[in-house]
Amino acid sequence: MPVRRVSNRGGNIVGYFPSVKLERMVAFESTIERDLLYLLDFEPHVESFAEQPLVITYWEGTKQRTYTPDFQVKFTNGQTTLVECKPEALVKKEQNIMKFAAGEAWCAERGWKYEVITDQALRRGFRLDNVKFLTRFARHELPLTLEYQIKAVVASWDRPLSLQDVIDRVTSESLPLVRAMMFQLVFFNELVLPLDEGPINLDMPIQLAPTKEKDCEHAKILAQY
Repeated sequence: MPVRRVSNRGGNIVGYFPSVKLERMVAFESTIERDLLYLLDFEPHVESFAEQPLVITYWEGTKQRTYTPDFQVKFTNGQTTLVECKPEALVKKEQNIMKFAAGEAWCAERGWKYEVITDQALRRGFRLDNVKFLTRFARHELPLTLEYQIKAVVASWDRPLSLQDVIDRVTSESLPLVRAMMFQLVFFNELVLPLDEGPINLDMPIQLAPTKEKDCEHAKILAQY
């Protein structure tokens, strides 16, 4: 449970993200946090996450301060990371530098990791926009038989097929259904697209996901950026 409620006293944007992975609404209090939630919900090496998870106490001279990191993230390799989301323009502010140092020290004592994620790093490249697109299909109720057909087509070739190749070979359902099912399977990591290489399009190669997801060695959320 969050240790405090999100607040927009500073004029920031607050809201709730409908997490597929957690099956609950997750509170956010900035657009950076909201965008990060898309990735946390999608990435297979992220096992779970929680917003406003705990309070860290630290000293600023003779004054005792408290600091609540934005997220606690647990990875499939057993690593736990505290995450702070900040605009790039505010990273070097003295107050934030002190918070980051307190977070790093607190995590080091417990064998955890600490990571600061900025808007620039988060939104660099194509991955975030592609994941947002895939998320639109995560909750669609689609025929299970169509899933089997698509996987069978992809598995039957010894080379990667494009999305259009698969569409052309699955003729029993309408085009919108086939596309929706393929995107849903990518969201749930049953099929794989090169999400970092460009916007999703029908010429992209699609493959079956590995039978066992390999844990990231460092389990950094932005390792691929």
